[in-house]
Amino acid sequence: MQQLTTIDTLEAKNHFSNGSSIHGTTLSKHGARLVESITDQGHYYQQRNKVQSSDIAAGDSFGIAVRVSPDGQYFIAGAVTESANGTDAGAAYIFVRSGTSWTQQAKLLSQYATAGTQSGSDVAINANGEYAAVGIIRYSVTATNAGAVAIFKRNGTTWTEQTLLEAGDPTASGFFGLSIHMAPDASYLFVSAIGTGGGAVYVFTRTNDTWTQQAKVQGSDTESGDSFGAAIHANGNSNMLAVSATGEDTGASAAGAVYVFSRSGSTWSQQVKITDPSPTLSGNFGKGVLLNEDADVLVIGSGDGITFNGGTISIYTRGGITWTLNKQIGELRANVSAKLGNNMAISTDGTYIYSTRTLSGAPDEIIVYKRAGNTWYQWQGLSTSDIDNDDSFADISCSADGRYILVGVYNEDTGGTDAGAVYVFEAGPAQKMIAHGVQVETSATSAITIQDNVSVLQYTGTPSASIVITTPPYPVDGQLLVISLGANSATFDATVQLQFTPNLVGFTDGTDISVANAVLVLLFQSSLQSWLVISKII
Repeated sequence: MQQLTTIDTLEAKNHFSNGSSIHGTTLSKHGARLVESITDQGHYYQQRNKVQSSDIAAGDSFGIAVRVSPDGQYFIAGAVTESANGTDAGAAYIFVRSGTSWTQQAKLLSQYATAGTQSGSDVAINANGEYAAVGIIRYSVTATNAGAVAIFKRNGTTWTEQTLLEAGDPTASGFFGLSIHMAPDASYLFVSAIGTGGGAVYVFTRTNDTWTQQAKVQGSDTESGDSFGAAIHANGNSNMLAVSATGEDTGASAAGAVYVFSRSGSTWSQQVKITDPSPTLSGNFGKGVLLNEDADVLVIGSGDGITFNGGTISIYTRGGITWTLNKQIGELRANVSAKLGNNMAISTDGTYIYSTRTLSGAPDEIIVYKRAGNTWYQWQGLSTSDIDNDDSFADISCSADGRYILVGVYNEDTGGTDAGAVYVFEAGPAQKMIAHGVQVETSATSAITIQDNVSVLQYTGTPSASIVITTPPYPVDGQLLVISLGANSATFDATVQLQFTPNLVGFTDGTDISVANAVLVLLFQSSLQSWLVISKII
């Protein structure tokens, strides 16, 4: 069940004025309103490519990790169980973009990746695609499963393994390389090892082609079992670092916490520890963590919660050294495995936030959130063209400007069972889409077929009444549909059954929505044969 929460008219107008705008004029005594235009002023995404390695094979898990370079020209994908160097030795692949086409440029096989080492567990690439890092979490030469990271450098179109990085104090089952973050200019590399004394993050700096460990970072209260370093992310100039510890126990066992560190010169200091506002047992606050370029937006994902039991995205904004919770976005469906916030990405300026979402008995989705003033709201829902219900969105990445979104689906079956694939979505240029329609009202159970290019339906029925909305059976590409569900009373709590033909991405036919003032703006995309939510005011 998708539940929408109450907003007032002013808030709805504010949302639209910063994203999609609706301009209206009162026409009749019943409050019917002409919708004159809707202007899309943000990114509108479409799937451009499905990418696989040139030697894709069953069991490769290609796409288990994926990163696109900030300039959108290169991407790297891990294939953790690829077996060219031995069973489950792993590999990584580099792709380069020309126009809208992506071509494999290199297969990165580390000389240190041997059977069972799982190279490609995480990957990173810098802004211009000159340096790449590949995690080898079960590298065991120094100690069993101590882990390592292989560094590759590009010269023209040729990639060469440059060095192997290990923790300064490697330990057995440290899993160094589980999470990796590279600075845009490759001047810094951050690598986590969650099994080292409760977890740690190692900071490396680069001078020419020499990499040196600058610091080992831990929380002030890190202890065994905290999984410090489960997720890491640094800002643009690498002077702020966010680290999650999903096993930290403040408030409840494994409730989770996130630590923010700042750098002065070569010294890293803990700035703040942030815990879940509503800690729960195994809530794993910090399952995903992001910082924007200026480090004034911090995004924290968690896998569970009291209210949002399918995952939560908590967005904090910074003033000075103080972080304030700005907004929480939660998965309210009766779907405890939605995993909202587990895999996330953020545009450089923090305007767009992307999260994967797992739906029980339905295909996975990418949810796009867009900033409007000082808050964020759902902008668009995306799914791949050939996804099956058992395909899992394992990782997500975006270019600096948010033009490109990449999602790795490690168990996609083209080329063999669990071969894997990476899907590329691209934002088209800002569009102005204009259409007209008249808002209608109903006060009792009704069935309404919407035929206009844009129609706005306002429901003002009695509590517990319901209506059924059926979309046109043959919509054209780019057709817009606005559904406005409002109430005359603060106590109004009707249920609206939405039936979409063709399907609406993210909704099941006949989905019940508990409504007290909400707006959905939908766009039909013929390539997917489905309606997409381009704006949802909740």
